[in-house]
Amino acid sequence: MPQAPDLQEGDQYQLMFVTKDVISAVERSDDTETYNNFAQAQAELNPDQTLTDRGVTYQAFASFSTDFDTDGVTPLVTGATANIPITAPVFLVDGTFIGNANQLCNGDTSNSNFINKDQFGNQRGGTPWTGTNRSCGIAGNNNFLGAFRDNQEVPTTSFIGSTGQLLGEWVGLSETLVFDPGDGDGGGPQGEIFRPIFALSTPITVGDDGNGNNNPAPPFNPGNGLGPIAPAITVPEPSALIGLFALGIMGAVSRGKKSKK
Repeated sequence: MPQAPDLQEGDQYQLMFVTKDVISAVERSDDTETYNNFAQAQAELNPDQTLTDRGVTYQAFASFSTDFDTDGVTPLVTGATANIPITAPVFLVDGTFIGNANQLCNGDTSNSNFINKDQFGNQRGGTPWTGTNRSCGIAGNNNFLGAFRDNQEVPTTSFIGSTGQLLGEWVGLSETLVFDPGDGDGGGPQGEIFRPIFALSTPITVGDDGNGNNNPAPPFNPGNGLGPIAPAITVPEPSALIGLFALGIMGAVSRGKKSKK
């Protein structure tokens, strides 16, 4: 299993999480930012752990449509992109190491831990939409996100990953229908199936990032700016404890004398 790197000041890392909320795989917009905007909005729900309050931004870790040829009858997908911008070691928002680009996107190796935490650091199971194969490339046969259009008369599928898998199956588990086959209408917004997605941050620099932030290196500890700060516990000095003990004895003696009167 991959070992977590010992990051020093000036090194970079990225954070990843599974979105708490869900989205469909058949967004109608031609805007390639649809899924990126969703990832960013999810990260902003918890700026303390995702560091969006420090200027860190997030993208969808997915492959999706980018270009359409519209003839007025059937808009056809003519382009797609694998939006997999891994450039540094990747950690969950609680500081758990996952892997680097080669480890995450090569089926012969493995992510070191399940990618199963949301943006709050809570356990998040499921099979996120990815549209991506096990080598982090565009899923074939139009199995990427956003490939469907309303007037297509064919069954539509997309690739999913899994929060409970290692190797390449975490991102490219299998293809599955993007519509509920029981809806009876062959597809449409009424039958869309909603799932979470993986969100990946831009690189974060350990120490001074040049923007006035002093970023800690994973693994994170309470009080270093990531996650809830543990309440301080005040421990009295030994001399104070001796003084309190003496006062207690004197009080007991005083009460004893009063009781004999």
